[in-house]
This record gives sequence, C-alpha cells and structure tokens, in this order.
Amino acid sequence: MAIAAVGLGACDDRRPQPLTIDNALTADEIAAGRLTPEVMWKMSRAGSSSLSPDGKTLLYAQTDYNMAQNRGVTTIWVQDMASGAVTRLTDTASNNADPKWSADGRKIYFLSDRSGSMQVWRMNASGGDATQITGSGDGEGVPDVEGFGVSPDGKHIWWVQTVRTADRRSSDIYKDMDKSKARIYDDLMARHWDYWDEGSYRHIFIGELGKGLVTGGTDIMPDAQWDAPLAPYFDMAEIAWNNAGTMLAYTCKPLTGTAYAVSTDSDIFVYDLESGATQNICKPTNFNTGKPVNDQAVMVGYDKYPVWSPDDSKIAFLSQRRAGNESDKARLFLYDCRTGEMQDLTEDFDYNAMNVVWEGNDRIWFIAPIEATHQICRISPSVGEVEVVTRGDHDINAFSMAGDRIVAEMCTISMATEFFGIDPADGTLTQLSAINKPVYDNIRMGEVQKRWVKTTDGKQMLTWVILPPDFDPDKKYPILLYCQGGPQSVVSQFWSYRWNFQLMAAQGYVVVAPNRRGLPSFGQEWLDQIS
Repeated sequence: MAIAAVGLGACDDRRPQPLTIDNALTADEIAAGRLTPEVMWKMSRAGSSSLSPDGKTLLYAQTDYNMAQNRGVTTIWVQDMASGAVTRLTDTASNNADPKWSADGRKIYFLSDRSGSMQVWRMNASGGDATQITGSGDGEGVPDVEGFGVSPDGKHIWWVQTVRTADRRSSDIYKDMDKSKARIYDDLMARHWDYWDEGSYRHIFIGELGKGLVTGGTDIMPDAQWDAPLAPYFDMAEIAWNNAGTMLAYTCKPLTGTAYAVSTDSDIFVYDLESGATQNICKPTNFNTGKPVNDQAVMVGYDKYPVWSPDDSKIAFLSQRRAGNESDKARLFLYDCRTGEMQDLTEDFDYNAMNVVWEGNDRIWFIAPIEATHQICRISPSVGEVEVVTRGDHDINAFSMAGDRIVAEMCTISMATEFFGIDPADGTLTQLSAINKPVYDNIRMGEVQKRWVKTTDGKQMLTWVILPPDFDPDKKYPILLYCQGGPQSVVSQFWSYRWNFQLMAAQGYVVVAPNRRGLPSFGQEWLDQIS
C-alpha cells in the first residue's frame, strides 16, 4: 500500500516541533512475538472516517504516540478507494482531528490546535491551503471549540464551546476571596465522574461563514445551566443540520439540580435560523395556547441522535421508553416534520439501534448489537421489517455511505480498528486498510473461542474464551474472569487499549469473558435482569 505525506499550512511560531513517530517493532519484540503494553502503544488508532460525496476517497483521523516524549498526536489522512494509496494531509506539529467533507467534496473542515487553541480550520481536499475559520480578532474570540458542523449550503457553522452561566466557586460569589478554591453547592450535581460542576456548560453557537474569521456567534441556548450535547459523553453526533441548512436539530435535557441528576428525560429540539425559534419535537406545544399537543408521558426517556432525511421531511432519532432507565432499549424512531406523527420502526426488533444513516428518503441503515457482536442493519419505514445485513464475529463501530459504497470501521478481539468495505447486497466484508499490519505480522494473538454456556436456570450465555498464544492443552493455566461493569455494556468483539483481552492472555492467562445477565445484545429481557 502506497503512503505519501503532504505538508500543510503556513508557518506559525507558536507551533511546537513535529512529533517524531517511529513505532517500528524492535528486534526483541519481533523475536518474542508477544503483545505487550509497549507494543500496544506503538499501534496507530484510526477513526472519524467518512466517504467523500462521490465515494472515491475515504477521509479519517489517526492518532499515534511517542512513548519517549510521553506525547501523542492526531493527524488527518485520506485513502484512495481505487488504488488503496493513503496520504497524510497534516503534519505532526499539532493535533488535527474530527475531519468533515464539505458538501461538494472539494474542501475538508477539521479541528486543529495549531493556532494555540482548538479551532475550526479548512483545507483543500488534497491537503494544503489551510485557512482558520474560527478564532479571535477585534476584541472578540471563540474559545476552544469542542465540536462543529458546517451547513450543507456552506453558509453557516455550529460549534460547541463552554459558557459559564452559574456561580459555583466561592471566588465568583465573594469577590474579596479571589484566592479561595472552595465550591458552594446547595443541590446536585456537584461532580460527575472526573470533573466538578463549576458553573460552566457546553452551549451550541451558530455563526455565519464567508465573512472572514468567525469570532463570535449566536448562543442558541443562552443562560442555560445544562449541556448540549449531553453530559458526560458530549457526543457531537447529537447535533445535526437539516439538508437545506436552515434548521439545526440537537439533543438537550433542560433540567437543573436534583431533577437533572436523576432524570433520563432528554429531548430533540429544532432551532430555526431565520426566526430564532426552538421547538421540542418530543413534547410539542400549541403555538397559540402553549399547551401540549400530545401525551407528554410518552417520551420520558432518553431521546437522542437526530438525523434528517435527505428531503428534510423526517427526523430519525433514538428513543428510550422508560423514565430513569439508562439501559432501556434504544428504539429507532421517526418523526414526520409535516404532521408531527411519531413512528417506532424497531418495535418488533429486540435490539438497540445506533449510528443511523439515511439512504434516500425511505431506507435507514443503522448498527445494532446482536449476540455480543455489532452488525449493520437496514429498514424501509414503508415496509417496517429490520434486515440484518452483516454477519460474523466482529464489531462494526461506525460506517459511512456514498452512492452504492459503504465503508465501516471494524475491530475484533484480535484486531484494532481497520476499514472494511461492505457489499450492500449481501453484507460481504472486504478489508481496505492495513494500518497495523507490522504488528499483526509479528505478534502472535491467542485463539478466541465462542462458547455458549448453559446457566443454572437453563438459559444459554455467550462467553468468549481467549487462550494464551502457543496454548498447550496439556498444561494448566491461571484463569482471569472478566465481568464487565456498567452494567449496560456488551462484552463484544471490542479491541480496547484499556481492557484488552489479548494483552491479558499474552501474560499467560486463559481469559473468560461471559455476557452475563444485564448486558445488551441478547434481548431486553436478558438486559433487564440486572439494571
């Protein structure tokens, strides 16, 4: 596979020296042939992929690490679908991530910290001619951008930045105590996972393109003491332009305090650029009376990830029925923008839906966790029956479509993410990339066995068993029992840099990883038994 590099952008004294990435395996590592933490840190991590509008080029981001310098860097790459040649478009002096095609495929928008803060930039599809889109100037400025999206007509951009709308620090409340580091709370949430609520929240801003550097925009949720996208994941896929570039759909949970902390009642909101009006499509109200137009108790769980149909007449999104149940089934819902009607497309499909992609106006593709794997499925709303397209022991974690071409990000217990083409007719998979080929060529992975174990009450439980490399059936080995926490995450064919089964097995363990009760991909009844 041919690899080329393209230098990018103008000189900037603020940029550090390029990070040297030389992750070739040593002679000792090749001789040992074992997966170690040091070998794993030499692996490249690819993602954020998307096909160009004409389907001829795959765009993606790749992160590499230099252990000696204790640094990593993310760069942007393209792969030609015809030849397989890959080209790096950005250098290693700065992080460049979250690449997105312009609607005509001639430009690439991306995030970069080359200016000293994370901002939106644009370059040619072939690399070069980098132009900063958001930033500071004339006394105004956009702080670090956490995510963005350019409207299909290229006239507007949304981005997410942090805004302080509440006083939580004592130094904010008592101005004469500027050295105080105390925080003051009289309600939840005080802390979530690894960060304190200090009164700052992610807000969505919209700005106009084509008039020079964007240094400010309209906060479409002013004064809100909550986040969009939702905490704690802040997934930018919860925000989506319509195809006309006139409306923005986003996910939000407009609650505060204890009500916010215990609720899973997020909704889909639609912001109209021309009028500045916002509508909650999950709990719509009559414009004249302000009263609800349907039963507000129907949509009380998580409603997330809006995706517009090509003609903007419908919005597909994911919806959970039961309030307060984080592991409830993620149903694929369809909202009719003309009538306000809702349709549950997966009522008879006993698995979650995720990663929704439209094909035309009457076919939807999505990913579903099925029996400890992740597969691509499709459904035509007018027909109403889900078809599972792919088969096999693998995890398809994301995919994009252009014309009749589908490219997916796929991994297994023995392989980090690589790109695979999918035949839409029969789901046949064809490997397109070989990002970590030097590792797989020299490092022996343990055998992965798929076993169905009978439980004490007569059920069948899928269990992965990973044997050490060079396993000898005549010897005894220690067993490592992996019981997934959460409890709502499937023990699937994932490749993890945190909990890696092959790394565990390489230390001489037999790894046993059961999909015990309380995990998805075996139907809602199995999942509900621990929740």
